Amino acid sequence: MTAPLPVFYESVSGGDHSQGWEIGVPGGRVTLVTTNDPRTFNQWIAAETSSTNITNLLHSGLLRRNQHTLEFEPAMAERWEFSPDQRSVTFTLREGLRWSDGRPLTAEDFVFSAEIITHPDVESNQTSGQLVAGEFARWQALNSRTVRVAVNEVYAGLLSLSTIQPAPRHVLEQMLRSRGFATMNSYWERDEAGNRLRYLDEVVFAVVPDNDTALQRFLAGQIDIYGNASATLRGED
Repeated sequence: MTAPLPVFYESVSGGDHSQGWEIGVPGGRVTLVTTNDPRTFNQWIAAETSSTNITNLLHSGLLRRNQHTLEFEPAMAERWEFSPDQRSVTFTLREGLRWSDGRPLTAEDFVFSAEIITHPDVESNQTSGQLVAGEFARWQALNSRTVRVAVNEVYAGLLSLSTIQPAPRHVLEQMLRSRGFATMNSYWERDEAGNRLRYLDEVVFAVVPDNDTALQRFLAGQIDIYGNASATLRGED
């Protein structure tokens, strides 16, 4: 299994962090609890929370939900625009997005991720999320920083398609095309004070078999967060 490369953004990010978030201090470790070992670190085939609680921390999508307003806000895309017929939306990526190996992250990486998700040999748990009226959404890279997603009818959840995470095409494509699709740390964002996110140096998942034991470990100070880790820890933390 080939793990995706983390990504980072080279300049101060957009997005509104003023609604309840405090400016953090870089560094430190947070220990969470999980009742099972993760089955995979492959985001395209992860299907259970023991895996997705971890894979959801690896990357951003084009947009994300503001946890206070529940509205979509910019993430790896700095802006978006709907077509006049409301059947497509065009996203413009931020400047300076790069993979950790220094290669640019482009619109083609989102198109390639959509291809992985919808390929029948991958059997991705995300496949149904790309279906609208029985047909897959169509992803197209218009240039290196512009990607369009289109569907065949007006769809209220059109922006929800933007949450897919990019795939490093330059790393995975040759392998997947030669071996078949069945073979399937630093971060781009800064806070409003200019500190590069993420704040934490480490995220540790302690495997605890039941909630009673998890609560005891939480009260003893052995874990930092009790409850649903994915609901309490943001990917940008």
